[in-house]
Amino acid sequence: MAYDELLGFDPATEKRDAFHYVMTPEKAAYILDECNNDNRPFSSAQARRIRHSVNDVGYIWDGDPIRFNTNGHLTEGQHRLVIIREQKITVELPVVTGVLPDHFTEGAEAKKRTAGCEIGRKYPEALSSQIAVLGDIVKRRHLEKLTLQNAIFYWELYSDNVVAGTRTIDDFMTNVSEYSHFARNFGSWAALMNLTNQDDIATEFLDYLKEEIVGRESYALTKSFCEFFKQHSDTMANSQRSTFMFQLLCHATDMLIKSKHNARNHNGRPAEILLERSIASYNHKSLRQNGTYRKFLADPRK
Repeated sequence: MAYDELLGFDPATEKRDAFHYVMTPEKAAYILDECNNDNRPFSSAQARRIRHSVNDVGYIWDGDPIRFNTNGHLTEGQHRLVIIREQKITVELPVVTGVLPDHFTEGAEAKKRTAGCEIGRKYPEALSSQIAVLGDIVKRRHLEKLTLQNAIFYWELYSDNVVAGTRTIDDFMTNVSEYSHFARNFGSWAALMNLTNQDDIATEFLDYLKEEIVGRESYALTKSFCEFFKQHSDTMANSQRSTFMFQLLCHATDMLIKSKHNARNHNGRPAEILLERSIASYNHKSLRQNGTYRKFLADPRK
């Protein structure tokens, strides 16, 4: 069977054209069998994402075309075509022909859209640092990962907390460089402190920690915080170190709250109190049992 008998056009053409097209499962199958011999490797993960999207909201006309190069090879759209064939659906989509065979290697690739791009599109006042904090909030609450699809939902849900949290840590991060690499973790902790109506505790702890680091005054809680983190984080991977910092902030919060219910020293500062947990206790299963870490979880049972 000739190409144009089934498809209605010849993919192997030098004519640069773009047109509206009705794609059937039969046409999709034919293209995959006959025109998909010079494409990038198939990704099961990408097919799964498209499958979930089609099942949730149907096939969306987003203007993204199926493309063929001048040799008649499919260069863009194989995953969509697999789902069209698999789901036995007929859809409308654009088709582009006459694409140069080496366009992927010789031309600049399109910038990938991210959750941050989507938030910035609708809320241009959102800062990249705030979007990073939002991503960490979602992670620390053990919610579904921040994606392009749920970005607006999460931003509208947590933006007030994010803004409040980044405001809380602003003075600390401006004056202390010690933990600058953990700004998003400090930010998500402070945002969740705002969510749980504990801004004053967050501000108080950061004030003590700043005094500890700049050498103005030392407290048992903040000194043990700094020493404990340094002692146990040096051999950790970056992602483990970030998680450890967040967990340590939660536990330090618990200790500060505990000290407020106990005696204070002569200058009104927290009584001498040390971190109580061993490094073996810094894991999700142990920390979710009680305290600030548990309060921050969307569902403490998980």
